[in-house]
Amino acid sequence: MGPTPPELIALASSPRWEDRCEAAERLPAYDDDVARKALVRLMTDEENTGPIQVAAHGLLDRGDDAGARLIFRAITLGDDDASDHLIFFIGDGTPAFWDVAERSAASGDEGARELLRSVGAPGFAPGASAAGKALREHLHSFFTGHRIESRRWELGPILDRVPSFGVYAIGPGPRITAWTYVTTGCWDAVHEANGHGLEFVLSADTDDDRHVELLAMLAYYHAGPESQRLDWGHTVPIGEPWLPGSELTHELISLPYAFGPSLERCEFDGGHIRVLAVQPITEAERDFKVAEGVEALEQRFEDEPIAFTDPFRESVL
Repeated sequence: MGPTPPELIALASSPRWEDRCEAAERLPAYDDDVARKALVRLMTDEENTGPIQVAAHGLLDRGDDAGARLIFRAITLGDDDASDHLIFFIGDGTPAFWDVAERSAASGDEGARELLRSVGAPGFAPGASAAGKALREHLHSFFTGHRIESRRWELGPILDRVPSFGVYAIGPGPRITAWTYVTTGCWDAVHEANGHGLEFVLSADTDDDRHVELLAMLAYYHAGPESQRLDWGHTVPIGEPWLPGSELTHELISLPYAFGPSLERCEFDGGHIRVLAVQPITEAERDFKVAEGVEALEQRFEDEPIAFTDPFRESVL
């Protein structure tokens, strides 16, 4: 790695945001003082969020401690808007990135501390529960090649029952061409004395915060009175369509057939998480399950293969 080319520094200071984005894309390949200062400037850009996003993703992809610390410095130096965008663009990072954040925060790095305060939920930050950390690493391993972001849902009472609630939004990739959403924090709120607890996974054709909302509603229900604990084969009403125009108004708690047992089981010292699938279904399908049993309904799904990620699929009944 040689010295940073002068033309890159010129691009980083260009009045054109497209030029600054180009510099942000190329500068992570360099680690001299000139490049570091330019990257921090780009991640505190007050005029356009593009350079912030490109520089942050480049440093995350680089994957070293020095790049992570540049991100923390930019969080400290940027105005509120730039810092908020930078924290958002970091997404979930990687387990290694959060390890650096934890060590840096413990050493007094204010940018790292601000990052961890902002993303707060145990699945996403230091001080995380063993379950939250184990799930994060489990998902990064299972969904290698997918973009993973952390999402929060702060509307309604969800954080009263599930204080560490969050959702991993996993983009299309080698495992599945749809979007996939996995809860975190349910195990922290509700688990058995033997360490067994649940998290939930929902897949959909498109990215929409409605899917996060549905999981928040489900998690809130699950963490309520003991009679509401969910498990395989249970169904719960949504109370409204999955999306406007959809006929799917109930949810079946099923095995994650699309991913297999490798996703379903996540073990760690002191406990284990079982990841169960949330399959939206029609009222007729729910009534059939109550009358005939969950195995009979799943057999109908197998006999007439459903597009399980499509909110607008037709009922099999």
